[in-house]
Amino acid sequence: MGLNLVLVDHHDTNVDLSGENIEVIKAKNLVDFYKKVRNYLEKDYDLIVSDEDPDGITSVIIYSLFKDKLVNFEGNRKGIKKEDLSSLKTKGVSTILAFDWFALCYSDLEIFDKIIYLNPKSSNLINVNTSEIIYRALPETEKLGRDISTIGTVCDYLVDTSKEKFKEFIEDYKELFPELLELARQNKLDRYNAYNVNGKNTKLYDLSLMFWAPFIIESDEGNKKLINSIIKEKKLDIKSLLDKNNSHYLINMYKELLSLITNEKNNFYSKSKIIDDKFYFYEPITHKNGFMSKFSSIITDELPKDKVIIMKSKSDNGKLKYSLRTRENKYQLGKILNSLGVGGGHDEAAGCIINQEKEEWFESELIKLINQKI
Repeated sequence: MGLNLVLVDHHDTNVDLSGENIEVIKAKNLVDFYKKVRNYLEKDYDLIVSDEDPDGITSVIIYSLFKDKLVNFEGNRKGIKKEDLSSLKTKGVSTILAFDWFALCYSDLEIFDKIIYLNPKSSNLINVNTSEIIYRALPETEKLGRDISTIGTVCDYLVDTSKEKFKEFIEDYKELFPELLELARQNKLDRYNAYNVNGKNTKLYDLSLMFWAPFIIESDEGNKKLINSIIKEKKLDIKSLLDKNNSHYLINMYKELLSLITNEKNNFYSKSKIIDDKFYFYEPITHKNGFMSKFSSIITDELPKDKVIIMKSKSDNGKLKYSLRTRENKYQLGKILNSLGVGGGHDEAAGCIINQEKEEWFESELIKLINQKI
């Protein structure tokens, strides 16, 4: 039985896509790109996989709304390997649809008979996050699809490339986001003021934590609960979610995550190792899936623009996981990791997994390459 993969993504990647089994889909513009993505989303697949972050999960939710069913879903941050083939065959999986799949970097691509690669960057188009792509390709998911995609986008820090969607969303819920209304109307909303205005966190910040919290607190099971709760009821009550007195699952997860963040912040500011007054190296004390990635972004927003946050932790297999963040896009963190052959991501946010013996080499090369861009 052959194995086929359709991948919708928007990350920079160091993966060689020139293999005979890989077809990179090109498009003239975003409208053309969305049409081509839709052609593949209309098909049925044996398995849906995504990154475990909110962009991937909201993409799964929107796709499930379109299909009007709970799809066969698995979160995946490790990639698909040769050793997974037997299990996939036993489960009858021959076609896989993947969203926001950073794990492409860690997959054995030769195991697939065919890979369809859909990424706006392949056509030099503007970087739009995956849940924005899925929503634009499947507009019949209407307001619910838009709201879920909006949360996926704000979680993925790509507000700047989806301003019309945010303008519609904030107009519809203007009583919840009064401080963002004029910013949205004037097309001045960005990834920073969407989260914080005049030193105060907005409710978009709260929503982002709510959609991160299930995975961080309850791992794979948390994301499945999140997906199931929305697909089962086919609604997302934004106003109710932002009422902290409710006992909704997401609110409870949010409160637990907020406590972890508060504790971690105190430790970060007292124990970070600072190099050249620019690089902040830190090993989180909270060891939960996805926490390091989210926390590094939160801290980055609190520090001056030119700082680089480098967080690392040891995985269960002894390898080192890094989460890199900055507000200075000229550093091009994703491209630097690509050049080192260890991972990928965006200009301001990237990540990788390396063998422990490469720790000294990696950190030295990282500092050198970032300094070259100053």
